[in-house]
Amino acid sequence: MKDGKSVCDVLAWWNSGRINASSIEVYFAGFEKAHSKSLTTAHRYHVIMETTTDDPTASRSGFLILVGVAIVGALIAILAYQSRSTADPDAQISAAEIAPDFTVQLFDGSTFNLVQHLETDGRPVVLNLWASWCAPCRAEMPDFDAFQSDQPGILVLGIAVSDREELARALAEELGVSYTLGFDAAETVAAAYPPLGMPSTWFIGQDRTIQKQVTGQISLATLRELSAGSFGF
Repeated sequence: MKDGKSVCDVLAWWNSGRINASSIEVYFAGFEKAHSKSLTTAHRYHVIMETTTDDPTASRSGFLILVGVAIVGALIAILAYQSRSTADPDAQISAAEIAPDFTVQLFDGSTFNLVQHLETDGRPVVLNLWASWCAPCRAEMPDFDAFQSDQPGILVLGIAVSDREELARALAEELGVSYTLGFDAAETVAAAYPPLGMPSTWFIGQDRTIQKQVTGQISLATLRELSAGSFGF
């Protein structure tokens, strides 16, 4: 079993007999690496012992309980993240408003500033907030890469937020995408553009106005459609 599989994947494989104690250990190791969090020895030991019991019914029952706890914990974390983003209605920005300025470090070592870019380069910007742990983000990145190749007159800027830089860089390298990417180390971009969910994409015009905001995965066809509606090309 590879790192990064979901709890649902693990549960399905457990029920089909495809995984065992060792593979669950690998799952937890991947989880801890991705989230920079360590599960207590007691929790991990409990799971391993449950998976190796002689009573299959008891072991699966114990694992189901653990999965339930994990899902509830994940939902709590998501709600907490969204409440942080939506607690202040005045902090939300929408179409036709002036896009907040920001400065961020790019993966190539250079620095990007929105106002400076619009004044000197002049291309409108498709700002995409993503993270290595976000499955829809991973799925849409090749489409953003293809869109950038098709539309050199638009700057596609992908900024990893609420993530670890090494994991964000590793995902970009794994997918082989070449559009402009950066990392929100100071969390200033996420603060200026509070996402209601992940991924979150903002279409910013040459006059610095926000033309469109989309939450969720975007396909290449939708990118083309939204670009035409926002920028005229």
